[in-house]
Amino acid sequence: MPADTRHNEGPRDDAGAGAQADAHPGQQYLNLDPGLYIRPEIYQEERARIFNRSWQLMGPVSEVAESGHYLAIDIAGIPVFAIRGRDGALRGFKNVCRHRGAKLLADGTGKCGLIVCPYHKWSFADTGRLVQAPWYGKDPAIIPEDWPLEPVSLEEWRGLLFAAIDPVESLMEQLGDLPEEL
Repeated sequence: MPADTRHNEGPRDDAGAGAQADAHPGQQYLNLDPGLYIRPEIYQEERARIFNRSWQLMGPVSEVAESGHYLAIDIAGIPVFAIRGRDGALRGFKNVCRHRGAKLLADGTGKCGLIVCPYHKWSFADTGRLVQAPWYGKDPAIIPEDWPLEPVSLEEWRGLLFAAIDPVESLMEQLGDLPEEL
């Protein structure tokens, strides 16, 4: 993206100059390059730099109130889910099997015991721990501790559940003054 779209050519005569020209005399503001709206690499960069690093609403936390209940959504192309564990803890993970990348749980809400991959039937506990990798037997190359589901950060606020893949701040920091204003 261009870092600066100002030019020292004086104010424009058209309506586009408006208040910006008044605020910065001698500078002209131009439209963004139209390619910025359609280039795949820009789209991917924005997804990674904005949506993956900020908190996204998953839904009401009541959807995952009971053990084994899950809520699965997509955050900017990355499938994630939250699940209530048997121990009562709420955990979040990427909704992707560590073996071959298959989607583990259907989007929306549901209930499950073990989280089982539909592809090779790898199964994971609600803690994200690999429980079983069928067809590998006692293969020493498959150490369950080395294959957990990838975690996703979760936070609750006012009955709502939020997820962040790689947060740069807490949910409360992102909300800023909103909680006080409500």
